[in-house]
Amino acid sequence: MNAIDACYQMYKDIEKMITEKIRTIRYEKTFRATVTKKVNNNIYKVSHKNAEYRVKSYYDLIVGDLVWVCVPGGNWDSLFVQSCDRVGEMISSLENYEFRADGIYLNGRKITN
Repeated sequence: MNAIDACYQMYKDIEKMITEKIRTIRYEKTFRATVTKKVNNNIYKVSHKNAEYRVKSYYDLIVGDLVWVCVPGGNWDSLFVQSCDRVGEMISSLENYEFRADGIYLNGRKITN
């Protein structure tokens, strides 16, 4: 085996090791979804690419909201809402907010738990 063949074989071995490792890495993923249903206080159903998922959210969401959903560490059983456009716009405006004993309200809508 000459040097070029040895280098090529080493390249193929490294490529194989990296490919196998990538298949098993658990990484975080974020995707955009639309709220389709409120299941209970903290659980919602969202739609993404014609699939429906159950997600946890501390935001008070409504059907039709666009949200960013996180898949923590590749665990699809622990999906949660990272942010919501509507709630984010309400918070950034800082108009008509009100502090009450049970939480903070913005434009008449409760934004905290």
